[in-house]
Amino acid sequence: MSNTATVITTKAGEALIAQMQAENKVLVIDKFIFANVPNRPAFPNRDDVVPVEHVVHESAVHEQGRLTENSVIYSTTLASNVGPFSFNWSGLFCSEHNVLVAINFPPPVDKTVDAPGITGNTLVRSFVLEYKGISETTNITVDPSSWQYDAHKRMSKMDNDTAQAIIDQNGKDWFIDDGFIVTPQSGAYSIKAGAGYVSGHRISLDFDRIIQVPEKPAFIYVDAFREGSPTGEWQTKFTFVVSAEEKDDYTDAQGVNHFVCKIAQVLADGSVADMRKKGSKVTRDEFSNFTEVMPRELIGGGIFPISYIENARINDEVEVETEFLRIAGTLYPTSKLVSGQITQLNIVAKPYMATVGGEIVHLLDIRYYSRNRVYVRSFWVEGKGMDETLGIQAALDVGKGKEVAFHDGTFIISMAASQHPHSCLQVDMGTTVTGVGKESTIITRPASERGVNGVLIVNKGYDLREHGGNYSAAGNIVFRDLGITDGVATQSRSLGDLIGFGNGDGLLVENCWFGNHDQHAVDISKSRNVKITKCKSANKVNSRGAATYQIDAGLIWGITGEITPSYNVSIYENEILDSMATNVIHFHSQEHAKNIRIYNNVFDLPSLPDGCNAIGSDGDISFENVSIHHNEIKLYNIGTRGINLPIKDTVTLCDNLNIRQNTISGVFRTGIYVGGQPSSRTDFQGPLKRVYVSGNTINSDIRGEILPNNWYGILVGGFKFMEVNKNKVIVNQTENQPDASVIFISSNDNENSEVCGNTLRDEGLGYLSTTNRIPIFMNVDRASNNNLRAITNIKGNTISVREANYQIQFKDPGDSAITWKNLFGIISGNTFVYDSKICEIFELQPLSDGTNNQRYIDLTAFGASSDAPYILPISSGQRLQDIKLPGRKKSKINDDRVGVINIDIEFSPLKADGFVEDTESVQTVYISATEACGMIVKDMRCASGKFDLVTGNKGVSMIINDSEFTPVLRTSGWIRIRAGI
Repeated sequence: MSNTATVITTKAGEALIAQMQAENKVLVIDKFIFANVPNRPAFPNRDDVVPVEHVVHESAVHEQGRLTENSVIYSTTLASNVGPFSFNWSGLFCSEHNVLVAINFPPPVDKTVDAPGITGNTLVRSFVLEYKGISETTNITVDPSSWQYDAHKRMSKMDNDTAQAIIDQNGKDWFIDDGFIVTPQSGAYSIKAGAGYVSGHRISLDFDRIIQVPEKPAFIYVDAFREGSPTGEWQTKFTFVVSAEEKDDYTDAQGVNHFVCKIAQVLADGSVADMRKKGSKVTRDEFSNFTEVMPRELIGGGIFPISYIENARINDEVEVETEFLRIAGTLYPTSKLVSGQITQLNIVAKPYMATVGGEIVHLLDIRYYSRNRVYVRSFWVEGKGMDETLGIQAALDVGKGKEVAFHDGTFIISMAASQHPHSCLQVDMGTTVTGVGKESTIITRPASERGVNGVLIVNKGYDLREHGGNYSAAGNIVFRDLGITDGVATQSRSLGDLIGFGNGDGLLVENCWFGNHDQHAVDISKSRNVKITKCKSANKVNSRGAATYQIDAGLIWGITGEITPSYNVSIYENEILDSMATNVIHFHSQEHAKNIRIYNNVFDLPSLPDGCNAIGSDGDISFENVSIHHNEIKLYNIGTRGINLPIKDTVTLCDNLNIRQNTISGVFRTGIYVGGQPSSRTDFQGPLKRVYVSGNTINSDIRGEILPNNWYGILVGGFKFMEVNKNKVIVNQTENQPDASVIFISSNDNENSEVCGNTLRDEGLGYLSTTNRIPIFMNVDRASNNNLRAITNIKGNTISVREANYQIQFKDPGDSAITWKNLFGIISGNTFVYDSKICEIFELQPLSDGTNNQRYIDLTAFGASSDAPYILPISSGQRLQDIKLPGRKKSKINDDRVGVINIDIEFSPLKADGFVEDTESVQTVYISATEACGMIVKDMRCASGKFDLVTGNKGVSMIINDSEFTPVLRTSGWIRIRAGI
């Protein structure tokens, strides 16, 4: 019978069945298809179709039968003269409608064929198809017992024998620990979750159950019975019964046997007497595993020798494939089915082993044996600090495609005991390696090998040349709920990742802990489709090459093949609590980083040394669709950087690099650094296309620190297009610091730059006047030196930085005026809280539009009251000298090359508070050669930020009388001046 865990009905199959039922037509399924699909996933997909390029055989449906109204069975026989071929995929097909109806993923099967002196194997393959009304739709009425072997009686006998064996072992009815114990609870009664045996049949309660006992006294019973499914799977089900009468086993009207067990008596006063019997010979863990294999003990062909009183010995011949060997009175599962002559038995030194039919197999501990999951305990692995490399590797080999489960303990693995030249352990395709908790299951190496190179765990085949560069080494691997460490923090080896994943496709590392490591915690090399999540690490090894997570194009010790990019990598929701690596998360070795996401990670790095980065890359890394976002980075060293992605001339592409919503705080030299200034790129036509830096918070407390070099909040350089938008850059800097530049945002030779909506703030209580502080710094040397067009937009930024030389500054290379003819853009809507030392804006071309720092001017120096500092009485014949603009701006060429200054004079002719309902536009007229009326701005001095205002000798404004159409001269009134630079 097909394994229903890997059998599905396709969507197309379901649609065809529904169509046939709707049209009242008969569905004819006539063909089995067999295929051998490379790198087949673990489970089929309902959208799958026939893999025609991998089909190895087709066979007609030979038999069909009705199991129930809603289930039918199809069967075909592959005789000994059919073949040879191998298959790991089979399908049920309707030729009339050309539809694949159902799919099965069996384990790999070899079909042999008759040859001289050799008889090929005969295989019978069956499909159970379940769908409401399917027997009528397919017009199948034949009972399969007419053509299939009826194993029901034999299996029923096995079930009964198993139950009797358990009764003989521990009694008719009994329970493990507190399972099924009854206790009073708020007027009702709680039955505790757990497990037990009723008449030898195992029952399990997953959750506590609440029941009512309305009349007391009464007994509480478990009523258990066996029930089967159409596919032959039988389970023990049960109900709870409350009765004042004595009850016993019985058979119901449908002929089903019921097994009744009294578990408690509720007395008249509501108290409870526990009437369960508890098992005494075997622990919970022993029974939960032992009962999985007990039925095979009773199958004649599954155990050798068959007789309970005989034992396997050297030179015995195991004639049929056997799963268990009885040796010295103890039953040992074998790590694979065995047959042939027994030539060696070892039950002295662990792990226990045997040689049967020329093959070495492991003899397993039956207490922890399971067919569906591989427990390392079953390979005699204890986790008590001894070298258990051989047993663990054997469990991993047998566990290919399954879960390999570790218990709590410390598991020692070594290069000395390894069968691989570069690693302690290898994990094969489709394997899930689990522990019981990242701080409870610890895998490490012995102290004696602290100086021996070797990766702790690798994927199988990563170092084989046939897998180099094509992602075909073992993949679809999972590590979950365990810890891995190199041992003490003293560095002794140069080659030794904790997990190396090379040339593979599919890795999940989840909820793991990584301790000290001389090289990397996880090295992703030449691989794709990788996720690392919910892990915690703390590395105290003083090694610059010990990245916690490395994304790599070529380097794990022993790896083969050419440089191949790793892509589709997600590193998220991890905690990195310390490191001394140059790059804690590292893009390395000519990597083309494509479709990479690093997000929601927490970095707390008190030991990170000078020149090191939380997230960093080598200079030869290309980036494509890379997102680094929502990370929290805490740094403590003035020589460190948060995100550092330098770019050199060898880079082939940088497009859609997105750095957003990260928080970088503490003591550091640079918050975010992207790009640079590739020396050979002179025309903006290179591969550095788009970078976005947005919504980040850079908060640096550098009070009392000695700056090793310039301090940068955000620096982006060398791109065709860049955005630095809506970031917050906050610096807390105090006195007694050296003469070094503090640059909040720097754009370094980008063709199209947008610096918009950022908040730049100095929160220091004091500051050093000699420090060069530049909130926004724009460098366009490349455009200047190569006569190229550059576009710069600086808009809507809020700058609160004291003692800056300039608030917005273009680099002044000292070139002539004509050099800047191709510089375009706008400086607009920026707000400056503090005055700068020299001026607020230094521009090479007139880009400012007069809307920067736009505000009303304080006129108290000219007679405005302190209560209304922006309102000034004005009259004819006045000259207000040196009115201060809300900012200054300069150009390298001269003041005439700066952008627009906007000055708006508001005039209220009748009262000081009339600017809301009674204002007039100022009209300037010349009455004669010596007489004038109005107001004009004189002597605008952009560099000093001052101008004069002159009123006419005959009036300050003029209007036309509406009724008489005669001029009216205004000789006095009140003004407000709103200006922007």
